[in-house]
Amino acid sequence: MLLRAAAAGALIGALLLPDRLAENGPILCLFRRVTGRPCPSCGLTRSWQAIGHGRIGDGLSAHPFGPLTMLAAIWLASDGSAARRLEVVDRRWGQAAAAAWIGAWLWRVRPGR
Repeated sequence: MLLRAAAAGALIGALLLPDRLAENGPILCLFRRVTGRPCPSCGLTRSWQAIGHGRIGDGLSAHPFGPLTMLAAIWLASDGSAARRLEVVDRRWGQAAAAAWIGAWLWRVRPGR
């Protein structure tokens, strides 16, 4: 129930967030404030906001997993049993997803970028 409400709240927040605040708002990520580099989830808010306003390309540019995570949040928010189903996901899928997420993050923070 809590996961479902959190997903719904995040989706509503992304839809209501104005462009100027998404692009020029304060940096809320502690990792980024300390290191100056984005964390693995930096850009998801901007990605969801862009996708929610119909700018899919901007959403992909902000975070490569933005569209996928937004679809997952929609699924979680709309299906009460989705969180229970996530508990039975095979561990290998979770490990592969984590490796892909970290790989994408390392690509985004590579030197010279």
